[in-house]
Amino acid sequence: NKKEKLHLLFEEGRQQQMKFLFFIVVAFCLVELTAGQNTTTNYTACAIEKADCSPGEECACLHGGLCQSPDYTACLCDGTGWTDSYCQVALCTDIGGCGAGSCVAPNVCNCTGSGFSGTNCSTPVCTTVQCVHGYCGGPNSCTCYAGWAGTQCEVAENECQRLYKPCDNRTICTNLAPDAGGYNCSACPADFPYGSPYVNWSLPINGSTPRVLSGGCTNITSSSTSSSTVASSSSSGNATLSSSIASSSTVGSGSRSSSSTVSSTITGNITITVEASNANTLLLTFALMMAMIAMSL
Repeated sequence: NKKEKLHLLFEEGRQQQMKFLFFIVVAFCLVELTAGQNTTTNYTACAIEKADCSPGEECACLHGGLCQSPDYTACLCDGTGWTDSYCQVALCTDIGGCGAGSCVAPNVCNCTGSGFSGTNCSTPVCTTVQCVHGYCGGPNSCTCYAGWAGTQCEVAENECQRLYKPCDNRTICTNLAPDAGGYNCSACPADFPYGSPYVNWSLPINGSTPRVLSGGCTNITSSSTSSSTVASSSSSGNATLSSSIASSSTVGSGSRSSSSTVSSTITGNITITVEASNANTLLLTFALMMAMIAMSL
């Protein structure tokens, strides 16, 4: 009858509509999937060529980026967790970057092969060494606690035998067990009673000369000050002579002046230190030496 035929036609039409809507949804999903996960496109070339970023194009915006009009050559990536011209570069700014690793997704780091681990690849990993008395300070590199040395911090160090001694050279250095502090310096001697026997060196950098930053025994009196880094000196003998001589000469229309300072300390023998500014001073020095010898006779 007519009602049954109309009912059948209606059902067939409804089925056709459902099939059509199904294909539309599938097609839309495929387009979005292609635009969001295209990993074969060379987006560096896309940026250089300023390629079309419209959906369905080879250089379509990734990860939900919006192709900007009117040129359609760059994507708006705000709020996606991605950046660059086509939203193809992940951002890891919220976790402080990935250090030696790589940012592979928004705030997700890949630390493989970097020698580091952790959320942002900042924790060094020691897989080939065991830091017995220390900690992992870098990829497969130990930082030893005071008093320990070696690749794995397994060797007790004799700190008194360091190249740059930790104690003033007027004191006695005693090596201790690392857990007890490493070393001990005896007290400053009676003739150099001030200061600290512990010496803090500034180690040389790029071949520079090391120097003492602090520490060392000193002998402070009312007339002089000396430290452990400056050799002390005393003088005894018959006489101490300090002389300053200045001479000048004129040659032609020009003039020359020379000066010399001679200080000597007689300690049984004659010791002379000469600082000269030019060749003429040598003659003056020689004359002074002769005078001193004559005085000692």
